[in-house]
Amino acid sequence: MKESMKTAFRQYGTHRMVRDYIADMYLPTMEVARQRNKKGYALAQEIGDWRKRIPGRFSTITIKEIQVDGIHGDVFKLGGKLTISATIDKGQLLNEEVLAELVVATPAEDAVIDCVPMTLTHTEENSLVFTVQYSPSLSGECRYGVRVMPTYPGLGSKYETKLIKWS
Repeated sequence: MKESMKTAFRQYGTHRMVRDYIADMYLPTMEVARQRNKKGYALAQEIGDWRKRIPGRFSTITIKEIQVDGIHGDVFKLGGKLTISATIDKGQLLNEEVLAELVVATPAEDAVIDCVPMTLTHTEENSLVFTVQYSPSLSGECRYGVRVMPTYPGLGSKYETKLIKWS
């Protein structure tokens, strides 16, 4: 028990927690603020204007089709690859304003197992096709879906707009 406490304290102590907060939270936030404050707050004002317009524009986006290749029925062999494609009608958004991700969760949807960004692979008029290859790292049941969010350079987080559409 004493040996466990020695090793656990190194891995889960307050020093590591403070280091993680600094590296994962404070430094990235300071960098975002530095970028937004340049040139008389030009980026901050640009983001503010964009955020006023994005809810109405984002409401015009629709996920038209999700296609999953590499699975047969409900059975998938661990180590194999799935190819997931999402066809999206971008509505009034620009191509670069659309972020698509594959989200894999536990069956009860109480924990996210994986969140994988999808790549824009094809455009045709207003339709965008995003694709990702996914190889599960864990065996067992899971649920998956595709989510779409608006994005813009200089946002502090992909969740900053609080706008998400799910397939």
